[in-house]
Amino acid sequence: MYLWRGVRLLRAFTRVTPSLAVKKQTVTIHPSTTISQLAERMGVSPLSALKSFKDIEEDSSLHFESPVSVETAQLLAFEFNCIPVVAVEKSQLPLRPPVVTIMGHVDHGKTTLLDAFRKSNICSGEYGGITQGIGAFSMVASNGQHITFIDTPGHQAFSKMRARGTQVTDMVILVVCAVEGVQPQTREALGLAKEAGVPIIVALNKIDLPGANIGKIELQLLDAGLDLDKFGGETLLIPISAKKKTNLDRLEEALLFKAELMDLRDDPDCMAQGSIIESRATGNRGNTCSALIRRGTLKSGDILVAGKAFGRIKKMTNDAGQTVTAAGPSTAVEVTGLEELPEAGESFFVVSLLRKARFMSSRLGEEKEALKTSDPNIANTQISLPRLDRIQRSRFRAGHTDIMVEKMKEGDTEDTLFSRKAVTPKKPKKNEQARQKKNLEGRTVQRANSMTADQTHSIVTNTAKSQVSLVLKACNKGMLEALISSVYQVAGQAGATVEIVKSDVGAVTVEDLRDAEEFEAVILGMDVPVPNSILNQAKAKQIPLKAHKIIYHLLDDVAALAKDLVAPSSYMHLMGSAQIKQVFPPSKASAPTVAGLEVRVGAISQSLRYKIIREGTVVAENLTASSLRRHKQDVREVSKGMECGLILDNFSDYKEGDIVEGYEEKRTEKQFKVEQVVVEAADVKDK
Repeated sequence: MYLWRGVRLLRAFTRVTPSLAVKKQTVTIHPSTTISQLAERMGVSPLSALKSFKDIEEDSSLHFESPVSVETAQLLAFEFNCIPVVAVEKSQLPLRPPVVTIMGHVDHGKTTLLDAFRKSNICSGEYGGITQGIGAFSMVASNGQHITFIDTPGHQAFSKMRARGTQVTDMVILVVCAVEGVQPQTREALGLAKEAGVPIIVALNKIDLPGANIGKIELQLLDAGLDLDKFGGETLLIPISAKKKTNLDRLEEALLFKAELMDLRDDPDCMAQGSIIESRATGNRGNTCSALIRRGTLKSGDILVAGKAFGRIKKMTNDAGQTVTAAGPSTAVEVTGLEELPEAGESFFVVSLLRKARFMSSRLGEEKEALKTSDPNIANTQISLPRLDRIQRSRFRAGHTDIMVEKMKEGDTEDTLFSRKAVTPKKPKKNEQARQKKNLEGRTVQRANSMTADQTHSIVTNTAKSQVSLVLKACNKGMLEALISSVYQVAGQAGATVEIVKSDVGAVTVEDLRDAEEFEAVILGMDVPVPNSILNQAKAKQIPLKAHKIIYHLLDDVAALAKDLVAPSSYMHLMGSAQIKQVFPPSKASAPTVAGLEVRVGAISQSLRYKIIREGTVVAENLTASSLRRHKQDVREVSKGMECGLILDNFSDYKEGDIVEGYEEKRTEKQFKVEQVVVEAADVKDK
């Protein structure tokens, strides 16, 4: 515990509040643009733009009036946090399919509506009947036009996923249940759509149910700020039944009508740009991500950059699982080939050379790290705790913190406290970089400013409030993001602190077991595989491990852990209550005063703890009994309706009419059951 407390306290010094994101500006790029012109449009220093220009092209002879290719201008725009737009006459571009996001409160029928459009059965495959990831799918409308749908989860934990949905969409279908009406996630979806400035079409679902009340829900929507067309506004409302496919033709017609008014066009012939919808690590295919192309055409073999992740696309598949070689604007595909997982919601673009991709990924990676350490006090310094061997670690856990402090005074900080190997390789081989990065992630304890060994001693030896320690595993980045934010929220509501020792995407591994054992943490997985060998090891080591298919079941576990943490380890249970009928003063100076009682409730015994209540006020408590007698005989217990004599230690101020209550100390039952189990979909009964 001492080891973990010290680490948690030291980690607390590394936490900073990330800078607020700056809204990106759009920059128009012309084929004949020079670096000075581009810098002016981006609002940056020409010297900074020229330096980056030389770095990208690897040409030191370039100058302010050198022409910039469209590709390099786009890279420069991304580097300086701008959105590049190539100057093309829009009316000459072909139409593209509309991108439609389906949003709404949990269980209002979003995925069922998508099933109806696609004539598929996605909903039966969703655990618990709720969507727990963000997916993009295409369908062909009755007039032959394609529509791309984005399905977002409705559970409150997935607010960031819904926000990403509105960032990449052209319009929103807001699904509202005609029985339940406007709910919390309904209002949240409305706010996101209005913030994104996209049109909304209301699909008033479940009109076939007996409790449906269309008029009432229309008034609720008006109150929520929607200008419905029925009342002279621009927001279309279509009453439907997704389950019975009622009025789906009207809803499709409304979508196509809105798309025609918006005149959605984009260039299919330029290098592709778009957004990463979701990303995950798959055992057999490696890093996989869902990408929505906004402009251009993405091709198999293209070099893609998404934040600090980049790579050459090895394979692309559509939503039907078919391999495709190219995908145009408004198309969603799954791509493999990136060297690491990009962040969900990250913008991506295609470049012509791997060196440019490597350059841009490193620059964008540096930008993200800079945001994490935006406080000027913590940007340039760090400290690592020294490495301890097995015996030293054992002593450290027992409270001998001087071991680490002395090592710090000696300057022995080459390795981190938790490393199992030295972490100072000279030049790791390319295929070992990812492994080493994973092993080291989360293991270097940093502090912003310089910290003396004496200060470290003070921090480590402090006894801080306990916390819930977790190892989180999720099927994809978006799910992991939702888990992390929800875990903190749930624990906070219970009044507990939580420390996420490790959070990662993919199956539970031996490394996860080691981390959980090291930090006495609970492993919670969300829709991830748990090999039988891992499950058996967890059982053998008594490491709590639970893998769920539904997020609110996992959050129930977090709530149970938090309640167990803040709840007292024991409580006093009332066993019996008696009233003092007579007080027997001592027969001599050394004798005790005896209280003559009549037991009114339950039973009392000599082993209980006692409380004296006089006229509703507690005058003494936590008293022990030295004698309990009935008819001058010592007895173990006296039951309701019987009379007895009681002598309490260190108390003699009895009054007739006082209430004497006897309590037994009992251990608080834990709400979280320590077990190692995978909760299968068949075990889900509530949906």
